[in-house]
Amino acid sequence: MLNITLVDDYLNKRKIGAKAPSVYMKEFKVGNRDLAQTMRTHLIDDMDAYGVWLDDYEAFIEQRGTRVMEEIKERLEPDLG
Repeated sequence: MLNITLVDDYLNKRKIGAKAPSVYMKEFKVGNRDLAQTMRTHLIDDMDAYGVWLDDYEAFIEQRGTRVMEEIKERLEPDLG
């Protein structure tokens, strides 16, 4: 699924829970000044374009799907990138 990223049990149950992404990502931003770079390692390149701050799930899935496919192609055919 395109909306999955690996997080530990504590983070998932105690920090994220049933909160909307716009809520918990704002909390993470306070504690991680390099949040944008961290998210790029999860193939989330631009949190605005991905709809993170507006809880725009449709935009997120579309943007992330495109990015995941780019990464797959790059890894399968690195000389063609």
